Amino acid sequence: MRGDLQKAYDDAKKAGRLNPMIGKGMYDFAETQLSDGEEVLYLGAPNVGILSTGEALKVNALDIKNKTAGVLLITSKRLLHCSKILFSTKVEQITLENINNMESKGGLLFSALRVQSVTNVMEIDIPSKELNTVSRIISEAIERAKAPRTQDNQPQSAIDAIKKLGELRDQGILTETEFTKKKEELLSRI
Repeated sequence: MRGDLQKAYDDAKKAGRLNPMIGKGMYDFAETQLSDGEEVLYLGAPNVGILSTGEALKVNALDIKNKTAGVLLITSKRLLHCSKILFSTKVEQITLENINNMESKGGLLFSALRVQSVTNVMEIDIPSKELNTVSRIISEAIERAKAPRTQDNQPQSAIDAIKKLGELRDQGILTETEFTKKKEELLSRI
């Protein structure tokens, strides 16, 4: 098992988030769904369902209609739920960049967390004591996923700055020496 998944698995085991009915094969299957650049931030074994946007948010731990038990991974790119019913495996996911709303409803022992994207809604039944932690992890992951990447944008911003410096040189505001020095400084950052 890869390192980040193993750490998340160990944390989940310590916290009692694993379902004893889910075997190691399901965790191995979940691992095959991960990409190389994706980091596992959280692992749990809740009931999860993909619902229509019009359905009311309910909390009933015994009502698993349209939900399946499985492995939920919160990664640096998405929420990923893998489940197996008889001989059929099912993968449900929502990418972090497509999440536009999260809402929750707490019960005494269990809570429901609804994560809404542009195309679907994932409802997760989790222990109430985990609700704040899971919500925080998802929120922070969304923030990081949607944040502008300065390193990716750096070459273009440096080119734009050099063009602006060239205009200032052409207008006589900068000397050729000042322009060259600044240009070399910007190019060294790329």
